[in-house]
Amino acid sequence: MVHIRCTERLRKRLRLAPLPKVPSQGLLLSEWHANVITVDKFPLVLAVEDRTRLSLVVRARDLPRLPQRLASALHDLLIRLGVAEEMALGYAARMTELTWSASTDRSVLGTMNDFASLLKWLGAQGSRPSLEDMMDYLADVPTGPIGMDSPGQFTVAAIRFDPKAN
Repeated sequence: MVHIRCTERLRKRLRLAPLPKVPSQGLLLSEWHANVITVDKFPLVLAVEDRTRLSLVVRARDLPRLPQRLASALHDLLIRLGVAEEMALGYAARMTELTWSASTDRSVLGTMNDFASLLKWLGAQGSRPSLEDMMDYLADVPTGPIGMDSPGQFTVAAIRFDPKAN
């Protein structure tokens, strides 16, 4: 099971009641913080994984289908990072069964704000980057909480050593 820790902005867009703070399970790619951001006048959902800082970006429309769209984005991103198809499918399948909770980690929220600023900058460069381009860009950004490693490389290394890998 996956926890999506919503900011207040996303919680209100999802029309959810106030959410509890749930402790971490400690499973790889199972704890995400998510927010609604605007890039080049388009509302998007930015989800950042707590441990690896891997980021997913999807359009902020059809929010009832958000779990399926996040799962699809995770699968495709893992494949682009070089993760085996079977493993990518396993991690993505977990995301379709999720629970909503309140955001809890200021460090992840800080990373999310940094990534949102980078995406806004990227969108202001003149060319409209695709969602895949945005996710690939964020997967390569050196990030302090993971020792200035890139989230993509850090995630691939973590998957290699994940005892619960499918």
